[in-house]
Amino acid sequence: MKNSKILRYFKNTLPLIIIGAVLVIIGILIYWYSFEIWVLGTPIAVAGVVLLVIGFALKQSDANYTAYFETKVEEMKSGQSREDEPIYKSTEYSFDGNKYSKLDSTQKPRSEIFIETDLYMDKKQVRAEIFTVNAADETTDKKVFEFPIESVTASVREESVRCAGAEKKISKLTLSAPDCQSCEFPVRYNDIDVDQLVGKINDAKNRI
Repeated sequence: MKNSKILRYFKNTLPLIIIGAVLVIIGILIYWYSFEIWVLGTPIAVAGVVLLVIGFALKQSDANYTAYFETKVEEMKSGQSREDEPIYKSTEYSFDGNKYSKLDSTQKPRSEIFIETDLYMDKKQVRAEIFTVNAADETTDKKVFEFPIESVTASVREESVRCAGAEKKISKLTLSAPDCQSCEFPVRYNDIDVDQLVGKINDAKNRI
């Protein structure tokens, strides 16, 4: 994805917008204080405008970046149909082995690897459908994991990642069962819905 190559050089769009706004204000104040030193105020104000334009352009690129991933996931899902709806849907970024990470315009950590997970559960099994999109090399992947309801175990753990020089927390949910390949996928950090989901899965075996 071409946008990702540009975004690598701007780890955080918010400082661009803030600095740009400050420079514009300083430039205007210089004009207001003394018209005689307009030569100083002009380049400061112009620099501020340029940074604002870049900042807001990259903020819009955040939305385009998200839309790119969503489109790729929809392409992977095309042709498949299910009557039941997932009990949980996760749309998060992965930071495993990916050095190009940044904070988006809402200060949320993100990377070039996007993972959407649809989780289904019925009386017999828990099924995880994991869709992965890698914008760096423009590849996609889908994996399906199934676990017997009587033996599946869910757990969530926290990790720290470095984004734009800042340490951010993320969460991952793990599903496992004897004689089954376990799976792990990112979920929303410190979210009560995730905690309730883990409890629901682990309690299911007790209701059989």
